Amino acid sequence: MDSQQELFIALKVQLEKALKGKNVNVYDTFLPSEGTSYPYVYIGNSQLVDDYGNKTMILGTITQVVDVWHNNPRKRGELSEIMMIVKDVARQISRTSSFAFQISNINQRILPDTSTSEPLMHGVLELDFRITGGIK
Repeated sequence: MDSQQELFIALKVQLEKALKGKNVNVYDTFLPSEGTSYPYVYIGNSQLVDDYGNKTMILGTITQVVDVWHNNPRKRGELSEIMMIVKDVARQISRTSSFAFQISNINQRILPDTSTSEPLMHGVLELDFRITGGIK
């Protein structure tokens, strides 16, 4: 399994555990269908940049985008709290079965979303992980 997939799985499993008590579902691959309850988290786009400059291990950077949606603009604090949990989970991921990771940067945005009949808040987290070791 490549580093991007191992990180994706670790992030998904840990987010599901961390958000279960908050009744926040975590989705991946496809956005959930209409009628899904809010708030929810979607693990979306991912980008891997390999750096094979080292002869003994794999290095590189993975950018993982995590989206958070909420349907109540008056509960911006709840959206921010969920985003804080996502960041905390990301910061705790340091190793998978084949790779070591270190969070290097987090970009966070909260945007209005008018793509549905009800106004939504859309939180976007871009999580940059450095691959600090792995098997070749």
